[in-house]
Amino acid sequence: SPVLSPMLGIIWITGVWVAVAKYRLFSITPETVSADIIQNISSSIILLGPDMKVITANPRTARLLGASTAELRGRDLRDFVVEYPNIAGTLESLGQGRLELFNRRLHFGASTGNKTMVDCGFTPIRDRYGDIIGILVIADEVLGFKQLRLRYRITDRESDVILYILDGLPTLDIARQMGITERTVKTHITNIFNKLGLATRAELVNYCTDLYTPSNEPN
Repeated sequence: SPVLSPMLGIIWITGVWVAVAKYRLFSITPETVSADIIQNISSSIILLGPDMKVITANPRTARLLGASTAELRGRDLRDFVVEYPNIAGTLESLGQGRLELFNRRLHFGASTGNKTMVDCGFTPIRDRYGDIIGILVIADEVLGFKQLRLRYRITDRESDVILYILDGLPTLDIARQMGITERTVKTHITNIFNKLGLATRAELVNYCTDLYTPSNEPN
């Protein structure tokens, strides 16, 4: 049989990885696993090259980012992951093989300006020689938070503040991360508490515990 090109080989490997690791499809053959898995899966799937640029992405990813799959090819991850500066070092370790898995809640920023909260898993893809040839990203939209935002009219800035609070950051650190003053962060926190009927950070964390779950939980 003809040898697969590097691109098709990577796509095929990604399909196999997703099928086995996420959906526990152990009874698979090369004939049944292909790019079709990536195209039809309900999660957002992105395959990155070693330079952190998109090799391929599925339609779900395209919808979240407000672009076509063709438009996403070649785009740098930093272009649409809001928190990229905070995770760049970890991704570098992943690409160098010092880490085998990295999970983090992030925001995907669409070309329209909208941001979507997602639970992301990053893992290196290796060839048969053990060399890293890419990084696979599987992301699931946090639907509970989306509903919360719509119901209580939580703004983008307030959404960011909530995320940082859940990460355990103090007010000053949140201000530095967002590039705003500490006083502005406190104003956002007050607005969040008023909208949700809460009084403390602990109450906010408890309130959000059941909301911050992936739309597709791995088995």
